[in-house]
Parts: sequence; structure tokens; C-alpha cells
Amino acid sequence: MKQKEIADILKPELEEIQNKVKKMAEGKLLDVITFTPRESHILHSRNEGETLKTVGKDIGVTRERIRQIEANAWEKLRINSKKLTKTYDDKNRG
Repeated sequence: MKQKEIADILKPELEEIQNKVKKMAEGKLLDVITFTPRESHILHSRNEGETLKTVGKDIGVTRERIRQIEANAWEKLRINSKKLTKTYDDKNRG
């Protein structure tokens, strides 16, 4: 059997493995990042299109405070996703 034929045979299996690893990494990301109930509410509400002012009224804080909490939550997500990506890349290199 030629090398190309072997690669063609294994390609679907390799793609399936890659997809499983990707899903595992995404699941791990959710385990690593925990949002407070307030952060979760704000991110969800803002994703639904609510304004800072509206969300602030719901929670009883200023729109500036909502903006700060939202920014901190996004920063938490960014930092932890970078850590997870680095861990994933390090494991796959060696």
C-alpha cells in the first residue's frame, strides 16, 4: 500500500480524533473559567442586546459598574483561553 493510500484511509479517523480533542478542550475551558452569577447575568443580558443602563437598573448598579464587570469577565475569558491554548499546544508538540 502506498503512503498516500494509507493517509486517505486514516484521514477520516484523524479528523474525528481532532474534533474530539477540540471538544474536550472547549469543555475544559468551561471548567477552568467560572463566572460569578452577576458576571453571567451581565454577559447574557448584554449578549441579548440589553443596554448598560437597562442591565444596571436590573441589578441596582450604575451603567459604568456594569461596563467594568463586563470588561473584567471578558478579560477573565481571554486570559484563561490563552492558558488553555498554550497547554493544548504544549501537549501536542511533545
